[in-house]
Amino acid sequence: MTEAEWFAEPDFTRHVRFVEERLGPRRLRLLAAAFCRAVWHVHSHWDIRIAVEKAEQSADGTMSQFEIPVEDYGRRCREVAVRSHEVWAQWVGVDPAEELKWWLLHEMAWAAALAASTPLSVEAVGHRVISAAVQAQTRQSGVLQSQSDAEHDRLRGVQNRLLRGLVWDVAGNPFRPVAFDPAWRTGTAVAIARGMYEAHDFSAMPILADALMDAGCDDEDVLAHCREPGPHVRGCWVVDGVLGKL
Repeated sequence: MTEAEWFAEPDFTRHVRFVEERLGPRRLRLLAAAFCRAVWHVHSHWDIRIAVEKAEQSADGTMSQFEIPVEDYGRRCREVAVRSHEVWAQWVGVDPAEELKWWLLHEMAWAAALAASTPLSVEAVGHRVISAAVQAQTRQSGVLQSQSDAEHDRLRGVQNRLLRGLVWDVAGNPFRPVAFDPAWRTGTAVAIARGMYEAHDFSAMPILADALMDAGCDDEDVLAHCREPGPHVRGCWVVDGVLGKL
């Protein structure tokens, strides 16, 4: 992949394959969790959410030694996926709303299970997430369909670009890596970055840009990334750089 292709290619899978060896286990796990969080709106099942949160904690090494392993949370989600598929089959052709509800739970439970599993396949998580997002919009379960092939392709394209944006946020531009100057890591900049990271709220990214400028940062890629609308997630290359996690 060339730099021009990096910015032009809409398929998230090519981006994941290109950077997966560069990101390392921590940021790959956080990227998989970010994929799941991108479709929080299609489900509210506790086991799914806790598995994703534990996957993030596992990536950061903040899980207690007394907790069950993150893979156990993944197994719970696989059990949810199997049960959901069984219930879904009972509603096929009976009640479209119930049919869709249980199928979406099935897809998202699998996504969370994969995000909490070892070995990790970020690409597989992404495909489950896209499946759930498109089916939630078309209101159809089971095999992906929509009113037309063109509409189906459009919806998948939107979701592909969403996940591609998450890859860009975590990986940055692999063709132009940035070396973070320790002088940029002032108390103010670190406090802003840490607050966003812990809260999963990255609305203060433009403020982080100002703090970095005050610290002497004049790198246009860093400052522009802070001022872009995002998406920004845990594993964001600028936030990681400020926190010394790269």
